[in-house]
Amino acid sequence: MTQRTWPTREEWAAKAEYSVRTACLPNERVSSNPADWLTADEINEARTLIPAIVKATRASLNRQIKQVRGQLGHIPTGVGYYDWYENLPADQKNLADQHDRLLSARRQLNSESKRALYEYAPVDDLLIAWGRIGGAAAHANAAQAETDRLNVLQHALADRRSAAAEQALADAIERTVARRSTDEGWAAELERRAGIDAGPLVTYHRT
Repeated sequence: MTQRTWPTREEWAAKAEYSVRTACLPNERVSSNPADWLTADEINEARTLIPAIVKATRASLNRQIKQVRGQLGHIPTGVGYYDWYENLPADQKNLADQHDRLLSARRQLNSESKRALYEYAPVDDLLIAWGRIGGAAAHANAAQAETDRLNVLQHALADRRSAAAEQALADAIERTVARRSTDEGWAAELERRAGIDAGPLVTYHRT
C-alpha cells in the first residue's frame, strides 16, 4: 500500500481558514428554522399575507388565461395539441405561448403556496417560495401592498440568517486557527492521521 503524504505542521496550520471555509456553506452552520430568525408575530403575518397574495394573483392569472383562450378559440389537448400548434400563424403561436406561460405560472403559484404554508418548511424553502409568489404577484400586477410587506419579511429572514451564518463562520475560523497553533491540536491531528493510515479495523466473530 502506498504511504499517504501528509502536509507538514506548518502547512496544516496555514490551511486552517481554508479548511473551515470549504467544510460547508456558512448557512449550514446555523439553524434552518425560520422561528430562530423571525418573531412569532412576523411568521404569523407572513402566513396571513400568503393566502391573500395567492388569491389575488390567481384571480389575475385566471382573467388573463380566459382572455387569451377567447382569442385562441378551441385548444386541443393531448397529441392533437402539437399538430394544432404547428399549423398556427405566427401571431396565434405567440398567444399559445403566452397561454402556456400563464398556465405554468398558475401551477407554480399553487405549488409555492403549499410550500410557503408548510408548517415545517426550512428557511431556504420559505425564501424560495416567498420570492416566487412575490414575483408572480408583481408580474400579474396584484396585491402590491401585501407583496411589498412580504418582501420586507423575506429580506429580514435572509439578512438575519446570513449575518448569523457569517458570524458563525468567523468564530469557527478563529477556533480552528487557535487550535492548529497548539501542541495539543497537532497531537490530535497526528493521532487522526495514524488512524487513517492504519486503515479500517476488521473484527471477526465466531458463529
